[in-house]
Order: sequence, then structure tokens, then C-alpha cells
Amino acid sequence: MNSSHDLQRKLQLCLQNILNLEVTVDDREVFVTVAEAGSFTGAAQRLGISTSYASRRVRALEGRLGVTLLARTTRQVRLTEVGARYLSEVRPLLQGLDEADAAARHERVEPEGKLTVAAPLSFGLLHVQPVLVAMACAHPKLRVEASFEDRRVDPLHYDVTIRGGELRDTGLMARRLCELDMRVVASPAYLERRGVPEHPRDLRDHALLHYTRSSTVLAWSFARGEERVAVEAAPVFAADNGDALVAATIAGLGISQQPSFLCEAAVADGRLVQLLPDWESFRSSFWALWPTRHPSAAVRGLVERLVERMA
Repeated sequence: MNSSHDLQRKLQLCLQNILNLEVTVDDREVFVTVAEAGSFTGAAQRLGISTSYASRRVRALEGRLGVTLLARTTRQVRLTEVGARYLSEVRPLLQGLDEADAAARHERVEPEGKLTVAAPLSFGLLHVQPVLVAMACAHPKLRVEASFEDRRVDPLHYDVTIRGGELRDTGLMARRLCELDMRVVASPAYLERRGVPEHPRDLRDHALLHYTRSSTVLAWSFARGEERVAVEAAPVFAADNGDALVAATIAGLGISQQPSFLCEAAVADGRLVQLLPDWESFRSSFWALWPTRHPSAAVRGLVERLVERMA
């Protein structure tokens, strides 16, 4: 009973100090980020500070409150009972402060400073580059650094990262830009030479082209109603860029699976033919990711413009 009473008393003192000016908002934000990330290293990466500094800030918070919020081991940290309760009280307060900060920032609508952006090559040149150029023209104080390549980059190194595929729990802020619609296509010349596949399993008898950034092996999935078909084969041609695969497909090298934004023009003008229209290929999305809960006007402006463009 005494232990429970002491715990309640410590918690009450802890919560009374939430708004105490001796405990800085930065300390509380570091604590919340460590709790969410599950480690000081992960929290430090998200906040852009050193691991040792993150640890010092949490220890300072614990010292001022007179309680232990995190139990530390050599491999991980976990919330104590007091820490879990404190987190449940502090997180809404910080979110409220975030909303107040965001409202204040909206008063300063002029994007300025440096904006670093990473995007896949084909999607980036087609959709991201025009938005960045328009923003740079409209806001003379904005300096843009863009990287367009298909390799997977660390989103913590950029203000905004555009990524296609499944969004895993990255701990980053994210906004869906559009759905990624895949189509199976071939040139009229190839189909005249090799025939038109009527069923996904017919693809195994054809020359297939593969995008190596999606997976290390060619494995296409199809669905029609309750029917599911998986096609695995050795490709006759593989590349890590979608434009290169579209060009090879138009040249008649074989059949490829392409996102609609890359092949729809060629399908419309007859250079490519869409195959298996009754079958649905896998669907995914393009996302905008950014590492901070306090995005700049430039980051907010870019994401909003991309959402509008993709709508």
C-alpha cells in the first residue's frame, strides 16, 4: 500500500510540474520522441540531435520531476509506470502546442531558406520537378536542392522525401500523394510476333522485363474476383529505371509491368497495348515523407502543391 501511495504521490508531483517553466518543452519533446522511437538513437535521428544530448535532456527532466520515466538497458529503453502515465498526459499538451505553432507559422506563409527534396527519377522529373520550379520562381528567398534517383535514400537526410510502395512504420510524418496503378503492356510488334496472353499464367511463356528496384526477382501478382495468380520468371531484360523499361517495351523486347503515369501516353497513341485489363495488378501509393512534426512553410507548401497536382 505504501508503495502504491508513494507512486501516486510521485505521479501527482510529476503532473503538477508539466507546465513548470523549469522543465522545458524541449525536454518533454525529447522524452516523448524517445518513448515513441523506443531508443535514444532513434529519437536523436528524428530530432536532429546527438544521442548523448537526448539522454542528458531526459535525465534533466527526470531530475527536475524527481521520478524515473525511462528504464534503461544496454539495448533498449522502456517506460516505467510513472513514465507511461506521464506520457499520456504530456503528449496531448505537446500536440496542442504543435497546433498553436502551426497556426502561428501559417501567418508566415512565405517559404524561404533551403529546401532539400529526394524523389524517384521518373516520377520526380514528371511531377515533382515542375512543382519545385514553380515554387522557386514564386518565392525568391527559397533555395531548392533536389535529388532525382531511384535508389532508396534515408528520409532523415532530406526535408521531404517522395517514396513509392508500401508505407511501413517509419516514425516519419507522411501524406499520401496518389495511388500507384500498375499496367501490363507490350508493343503491337511484339504481340504480332509472340501472340497475346489471355491469362496471367500465359506470361510464363513470354519475354518479360523487370524493374529491379521493386524486388530482386520478377514476381508479379494478379487478382480477378476470388482468383489469385502469381507469375515468377527470369526476365530477359532488367533495369532500375522505369523509363528505360518503357523504351525497351516500345522497342518490342517483351512485356513489362509499368505504373500508369509512365505508360499511359504510349498506350493512348498506340505504341503500347494494355494486356489483361480484367486482371488487377498490385496497387501501391506514392507518399511524401518528412522527419519533423514542425514542418517549415516550404515543406508544407511543397506537400500541398503535390497533393493538388496529383488530385
